[in-house]
Formats: sequence, C-alpha cells, structure tokens
Amino acid sequence: MTEDKNLMMDVEYGIDSRYKSDLESVSEATALMEARLRRMKLLSNDQITKAKLLQLKLKMEEFIKNPVT
Repeated sequence: MTEDKNLMMDVEYGIDSRYKSDLESVSEATALMEARLRRMKLLSNDQITKAKLLQLKLKMEEFIKNPVT
C-alpha cells in the first residue's frame, strides 16, 4: 500500500512523456482528430448504423452485467 501511495505522490506519475512540449502534444491531438474526421467522412450510412447498433449492444451488455442500483 505504501508503494502505491509513493507512486501517486511522484511528480512523473501519469504524465505522458512522449511529447517534449505542450505545443507538440496539442499538435498531435489535432492531427489525430483530423485523421478521425477524414475516416468518418468515408463511412457509408450502413456502416454508421452498424457502428451505432454495436455501441448500443455493448452498452446493454454492460448494463446487464453491472446494473445501476
């Protein structure tokens, strides 16, 4: 338990060290979002419907496993 506390108190814990600066991090996030949008624009209506149905199915399965009390 004390090891866990020490990790949480460590300044570097949970920091993504892939980026050297905040600007680089923002730039990467923007590029990723643009790539996702380009990919989404190529989806057909059938693919979008199937994806939404799959998301609904997964949410329903999760609810059945862990109902809200």
